[in-house]
Amino acid sequence: MEPEIGGTGEPEKDKRTPSTSRILFRATLFLAPLQWVLCACAQTPQAPKDCGQIARKVLSDIRISYLAKEGELYIQSARRSFGESAEGCTSGLWYLAAARLLREPGQKGPLSGGGITLGDAKEALDKGLAADPSQTDLLTFVAYLSGLSPGSSPGLPANACERVAGAPAAIRAYVCGHAAMRRGEYASAEASFAAAEKEPPFPDVSLRRAEALLKLGRVQEAKMSAKRALERLHPGSPFALASGPTEAEIEALQKQARTLAGK
Repeated sequence: MEPEIGGTGEPEKDKRTPSTSRILFRATLFLAPLQWVLCACAQTPQAPKDCGQIARKVLSDIRISYLAKEGELYIQSARRSFGESAEGCTSGLWYLAAARLLREPGQKGPLSGGGITLGDAKEALDKGLAADPSQTDLLTFVAYLSGLSPGSSPGLPANACERVAGAPAAIRAYVCGHAAMRRGEYASAEASFAAAEKEPPFPDVSLRRAEALLKLGRVQEAKMSAKRALERLHPGSPFALASGPTEAEIEALQKQARTLAGK
């Protein structure tokens, strides 16, 4: 029987691994040259005034919280900043910031700002896609999360590949690979994930490539790709937390990769 392709459902627990190695590889992660990660690494505005500044500050505070001794202070700062959003903040990046904040440990909804109240990350992403359907960072995150945990994410839009036509090549390949998998176009998905593998960090890219290869009947290649996935998903790897998955979600990815690798 072939391993099930797709997400892992709702996570059973919602906490990050509080180890020194995990903190160090999170630091390494944010040196990665990808737009959807760099959006969280922008210089923190001292007094955000517009929606874009607020979104970048929230994402930056989340990043800093991974490294700071008192990380919770930065999460609370992010929540306050979001709450100070003026009405009319409906950009995709702003909704992405809300979703990332709502996925942080202990940061359950409701989250209010800009005259809008959001119950959970899925609602934030749904509204973000409706308001700003071609926002690259948002679409990349939805591609990732909808494959990892479909119960906590909206589905990837059918035309997601077309929406990221102007994005950097690795991001475009990653989103297009996920879109092709949803359509059952496994040869196209495998080629896209192969291209995305060249420019990390996408924590699930080698696993998704392995799934596509298995669907194509290329079993040995699928096993090799699954082994590469395990190399990327161990606790010391900078690939593992590209978009803040929970410990349970990382464990689920590892389990899928071990199954495909025959371990």
